[in-house]
Amino acid sequence: MMWHLALADQWETLKTAVLPHNQDVRGLVHIHAAIGIYLVLALFARRGLAAWWPVAVVCVLTLTNEAMDVIALPDPGQFWVFRDTGWDIVNSLLWPCAIMVAARLLERRGEENTPDE
Repeated sequence: MMWHLALADQWETLKTAVLPHNQDVRGLVHIHAAIGIYLVLALFARRGLAAWWPVAVVCVLTLTNEAMDVIALPDPGQFWVFRDTGWDIVNSLLWPCAIMVAARLLERRGEENTPDE
């Protein structure tokens, strides 16, 4: 077995053991995991929630997870695979991106309201 297939199979086995089988709950796990990872990384960012790199890390992790999901499937060309993968990506990236944009807008607005000295 090729290394990436073995890795994808092990990842899928781990997720199956840890996560519930209900697909709706798995969607919520995407949302909560992405926000959790984003917030933890933002703690270490100089700009905090306005930093771009925590969102980039969440994006890389999300795309890696979805690639592993597609690789682990026996027939990845089915329509529902790409639909579900697309929604998983949206669920994972929506709130971290929205929080980052809001933090940047608030940061910019704060700079505009600073009195000149």
